[in-house]
Amino acid sequence: MNFKNIDNFINEFSININKLIKYEMNNFHKDDHQSLFNKVLLTLIKRKKFGLDSELWKELYLRSLCFYKSQNKIGNIPIVLVTKHNEILPFYMMHNIHKTNNTFIHWDTHPDFNEVDLSLQLPHLFNKYLETKDTNLITKAQHLVWDIGSANSGVFLATGIRDTVWCMPSWVPDKEANINYFFKENKKNHTIMTNSIMDKKNVLDNEFTFGKNHNEDIKIYSKIQAEKLSKKSLINLINLIKNNNNKYILDIDLDYFVCNGIKPNKSYFKDPFDVRSPERTENVDYNFELPRGVDKDNHKYIKYEKALKKEMYQINKRIKHFINVLQYIKKKGLTPSHISVCDSTNVHFIDCTTCNSISNNYVPLNLALYVHTKVMIGLHKLFN
Repeated sequence: MNFKNIDNFINEFSININKLIKYEMNNFHKDDHQSLFNKVLLTLIKRKKFGLDSELWKELYLRSLCFYKSQNKIGNIPIVLVTKHNEILPFYMMHNIHKTNNTFIHWDTHPDFNEVDLSLQLPHLFNKYLETKDTNLITKAQHLVWDIGSANSGVFLATGIRDTVWCMPSWVPDKEANINYFFKENKKNHTIMTNSIMDKKNVLDNEFTFGKNHNEDIKIYSKIQAEKLSKKSLINLINLIKNNNNKYILDIDLDYFVCNGIKPNKSYFKDPFDVRSPERTENVDYNFELPRGVDKDNHKYIKYEKALKKEMYQINKRIKHFINVLQYIKKKGLTPSHISVCDSTNVHFIDCTTCNSISNNYVPLNLALYVHTKVMIGLHKLFN
């Protein structure tokens, strides 16, 4: 393993990072800003030293957030990029998705159907926004949907219920299911319900309450193992989209490709927890004995880099499969009406004023930019 001139590389990287920070602070030379960022990113990708360059990947990821608000479309498809999944709510409220009945296709390690306190206020705030175009009403709605696990339920409670498909990764132990569901109105909240006690085998207790429907809108909630997508599931997915305007809303959480958590076990169905993706590597803090030298025989580092390389291979396979599925759907003449992409990772308080969290570290910070970049390149090739 060649560690020659590692200090020189880090010093050059630091110079470029400082240039990027100046561009951000002064908001000038946008083309130069993007060009320099792409140059530094490509250098890290070509090096393929994800362990040794871990801190560099983290730093560059934080610098990448300044580009998120300027990316509004892929081709003619509106897109939003966020770090916390519940922050897709303003995007969908402002794009008036209540006017469509498009199927919601949700790629995620989590269902994101948590209940929202005082949720009866959400449709009221949305209707008021439609009348007045007062964005303060959207801000109030976002404050209600503060839970990252309420991304889907928050959007649906505000803008209206719709058919949805949760595309689960292989490490989630939930069974595939097709369930009728609806929102039941109580005194202060809506409750997500299904009217079939038979569905109890296929949903978790915290996802649905069981009760009879009384003239509420009923939609389909599907769960499919997207990494092991059977022909039957794929046909059902296609048909569901065709039944709803031949369009779908594409919602992507990067923790579908890599996720921190614990290994799934039998208690998952009793007390749901966050499961981690296979080959998930723990971040290693390794020290080299010499202040300005790197010991090429540092076994702890070599072991970490080897494990990380194995994980990156799996991540790339997942991204490739994801793009292939979307490509197949596109060949059927079906395209997204909207796209939302969530990183599901932590950011520092100084770098983002609206997307901070003391948790929400599902996607490891050192891999977030790589996964985000690969997914976005795939989406641009498909839809731009």
